[in-house]
Amino acid sequence: METTHNTFPFILSFTLSYIVFLRIDKRYEVSKFINSVIKISPKWRRTFILCLTFLAILLLGILGIYVVPMSATLYFLLSGAIWGLSTRLAININVSN
Repeated sequence: METTHNTFPFILSFTLSYIVFLRIDKRYEVSKFINSVIKISPKWRRTFILCLTFLAILLLGILGIYVVPMSATLYFLLSGAIWGLSTRLAININVSN
């Protein structure tokens, strides 16, 4: 039962951030801007975003344990939002340059 309580906030925030980023990206073309800012080989851009996501989740976990006491529900909400944004960004990033 504990797993269900932890995964529901993750899935909810993942889905919401995925949809919100999709709409924001359509309007403001955020992925094109990020694509122009990342100055690495186009075939490694998605891997770079994945590594940054892992680093953000790791830092969130360290902050939640050592700096600011964070409940498991809040951690799963924030990590789901980070994964939702990075997943949508990795899909939209242009690797054909």
